[in-house]
Amino acid sequence: MKVRKMKHLRRGVTVGATHLSSDEAARLLNMSHSCFDRLVRAGVLSVIRHAPSGGRRRFSTAQLLAYKRQCKIQQRVGLTRMMKATERLGLYDAELEGLPRPT
Repeated sequence: MKVRKMKHLRRGVTVGATHLSSDEAARLLNMSHSCFDRLVRAGVLSVIRHAPSGGRRRFSTAQLLAYKRQCKIQQRVGLTRMMKATERLGLYDAELEGLPRPT
């Protein structure tokens, strides 16, 4: 059996791997394994290949990173919309009184 050296990120995800196991993929996306499985069952993420013996599923690293980028964009858009709505409604005006305003 050949043993190859691989660099690992802090959270245990292999650097430079084109395919990741479901455990590695869940760690990369910083979510639980059950949450990751829900995304796969819902069709949000797709399995690239199965191991020949019916073992571990493999997922494309590029697809996972694209999904992670998309989630961050959606979070940023949602936060911006929420901030604009609170400004429009004046929800934090009382808390801001007396604080220096940026110029």
